[in-house]
Amino acid sequence: MYIGYIVRLADSVSRRRVDLRTLRNGLGTELLWEHELISGIARAAVRQAGEADAPTPGWPDSVKVVYESLVAPRIAK
Repeated sequence: MYIGYIVRLADSVSRRRVDLRTLRNGLGTELLWEHELISGIARAAVRQAGEADAPTPGWPDSVKVVYESLVAPRIAK
C-alpha cells in the first residue's frame, strides 16, 4: 500500500502536478522518517531480482524520484 503511494507521488512529481515546496513542507518530515525503511526495501527488491535473474520492478525508481525531489532538499536545509 505504501509503495503504491510512493509510486503515485513520484508520478505527480515527475509530471509537475504538485508544488514541490508545499509538498516538502507538508510531507518532508514524514518522508524523512520513512525513507530509510522504504529505500532498504527497494534495494533488497533490486538485489533479489538480480539474484533471481528476474526483471527489476519499476517502483524502486519511484523511491529515487521522491527522495531526490522531496527528501534530499529537506535534508540539505
